[in-house]
Amino acid sequence: MLRRVAILLFSIFILTRCTTDSSIVQRIDSAVAILGEQPDSALSLLRSISADSIRDSESRARHALYLSQALDKNHIFLKSDSVIRPALDYYTDHGTKREKMLVNNYYARILINTDSLDRALPYLLAAEKFAVDIRDQEQLGLIYNQIGYIFGMHKTQQEAEEAYLQSLEAFQKAGKSLSSIQTLHSLAKLKAKTGDFSEAVRY
Repeated sequence: MLRRVAILLFSIFILTRCTTDSSIVQRIDSAVAILGEQPDSALSLLRSISADSIRDSESRARHALYLSQALDKNHIFLKSDSVIRPALDYYTDHGTKREKMLVNNYYARILINTDSLDRALPYLLAAEKFAVDIRDQEQLGLIYNQIGYIFGMHKTQQEAEEAYLQSLEAFQKAGKSLSSIQTLHSLAKLKAKTGDFSEAVRY
């Protein structure tokens, strides 16, 4: 009898140790819900959660993923994978297509921030595949924009222009006017670089 009680208590202890407090999960969910429209508030909420307080790997990965996205949306550009690493490790074998799309895209953005352009491209292409599958036009716009930037830096101007045009089309479908304008600006800069000023003015 005592042995059964001991086993039961030990099981409860292990379960408690491996389960994240439901209030933390709810705070992560709340941050994700407002991330698109209120990225500053989402960032504050995610920053208020200590990674050490998250006990299960799925919740830890979600926190890492959306914290990375929130930082990026607030123009805080990471140059280390220390924040996103739990998400990158977890979503290699788990997660939805959306989560896989996001982790590949935002890890690529970190690599771009460190000028690791060749390393970033495969992650962007992986993110593109998932974005096409789930028809996320806004993320496709971001992905193609970064691909255009990489090709532009490598001076492969035609490929860069094609990627920026794909980005523009995706942003327009998503109804993202500001992102569309910024992409047109990137196209104009690309044309000006090659001395094609008439095309630059057109954009």
